[in-house]
Amino acid sequence: MNDKSLPSQPRRRKWLIYTIAVIVVLAVAFPFALEFYLQRKLPDLVNDKTPYTVKISGFKLSLMSGDITVNQLKIATKNTKNKNITQIQGSVGQVKITDFGIMKALFKKSYHADQLLVSDGNIIVKTDVKDKNEKKEKKKLDLTLNNLSIKNVTADVEDANGKPIFKGENIAVSLTDITQSSNDSKIPLAFKDPQIKASNIKIGVNEFYEIHSREVKASKKSLKLLAFRLKPIQNPRNYNSKNIFDFAAGEFTADDFNISQDSLIVSKVYFSEPDLKVTSTGKQTVEKNKNPREIEMKIGMKNIFFQNGKITVLQQDREKTASVEHFNFKLNDIVFDKNTVKEKIPFRFTNHDIEADNIYFKADPAQAIRVEKITSKNSDIIIDGFRMLALKKNISKDVFTASASQIRLLK
Repeated sequence: MNDKSLPSQPRRRKWLIYTIAVIVVLAVAFPFALEFYLQRKLPDLVNDKTPYTVKISGFKLSLMSGDITVNQLKIATKNTKNKNITQIQGSVGQVKITDFGIMKALFKKSYHADQLLVSDGNIIVKTDVKDKNEKKEKKKLDLTLNNLSIKNVTADVEDANGKPIFKGENIAVSLTDITQSSNDSKIPLAFKDPQIKASNIKIGVNEFYEIHSREVKASKKSLKLLAFRLKPIQNPRNYNSKNIFDFAAGEFTADDFNISQDSLIVSKVYFSEPDLKVTSTGKQTVEKNKNPREIEMKIGMKNIFFQNGKITVLQQDREKTASVEHFNFKLNDIVFDKNTVKEKIPFRFTNHDIEADNIYFKADPAQAIRVEKITSKNSDIIIDGFRMLALKKNISKDVFTASASQIRLLK
């Protein structure tokens, strides 16, 4: 048999060595080639396939570790007049993603990362106009992020009508061990040891109310808000409720709080100089939700203090019908859950301690009550300087005046 047609052993060995060498070279060069390709082509891919223009000055990728770094990123919407797309304008100094599953993202549309870092950013976003007639199937996005870090970022997010969704300056956030919930009746995110700082915060709670705060700090189970306000933002006639609430406080603090997907528990809550204004809409009845969502979370607070507060109640025409010029209020426990929310008073509370000065209550156009001071501890109530006033004559019923230096209602 003639063996000349078969490769000799040395030739076969050379061929094997060359093949291995080529594979090794390709394996070593592939990450660098991919990095070079993405650095040059990634902005072009985004520019061609999306309604946005992206520019970056630095890009690093490690297929082995899954780390991605983007430096000096700038993004802008091409057509700023098209309200059917989300408008984005801004820049970010650095975006870094660690331990990102690149292959899973490419082939399985599964996005998992250990940490996302965003620093030195200024982002302006205006959401697109939603088509009410358009029906889209909700596809659950397979997205998992264990840790989030944001440093020195300014954000301004509005809806299509220009109403704020979120605004903030000097934002610094650190969240660890993040867990997510797809259940709408639970807290969507839970995390450990949050570190949060921001200034000039504005949050759109819904289409009727906003939350404002001059400064926010959260660290090691402690939360502090300075110049806090829950602000109504629409004309009173648009509210589907009997009353509108405008609440402000010089300082709000919450100590030793724990957040999970099922509960929010706070051991101490403090409000400094709370100011509550309640304005009537003039509506006697309101529409009820035919299919209310069952709440599956519990909110519990202990040792609640209101210091140097005041309350004002106004009618639709802005006439004052009740007020408390000064009060201090302490409540030991309060619970809000799926059972209490069904009751007329949607929360359950225990012992209390109240001191209130200069109370005014207008029972009707002809009769009012003034009280110098009320002290209440648990079930005992002491009223000092009680006066019932006749404001004007009334032909349909009797009006009268009465006074008492002290009234004691003891258990």
